[in-house]
Amino acid sequence: MRINDGKLRSIFNGSGYYLNDNRASGGRLEEDDLVGCSHCQASVRKVEWRAHGGFCKACDSPLCVVCAEEAIQFGCRNFKKLVETRWEEMQRV
Repeated sequence: MRINDGKLRSIFNGSGYYLNDNRASGGRLEEDDLVGCSHCQASVRKVEWRAHGGFCKACDSPLCVVCAEEAIQFGCRNFKKLVETRWEEMQRV
């Protein structure tokens, strides 16, 4: 957990919310919190992330299933760092 502006923060602050209401068609109501993958920007339901997702210790962020497996082999590939690197390369040209 991180402390920012006197408020207690965690990796789940600022995430999204999943709501799927299929009750009118005979389905069910599904609700869950969303976690954003820091490597590919995918939104993952918190239940699925806890069961199959991962966590990157290098960028201190949650990862989806695919990125968690890739991080083991290739290391941290943070999306924000990738964009900044590409932007710097474009500015040099």
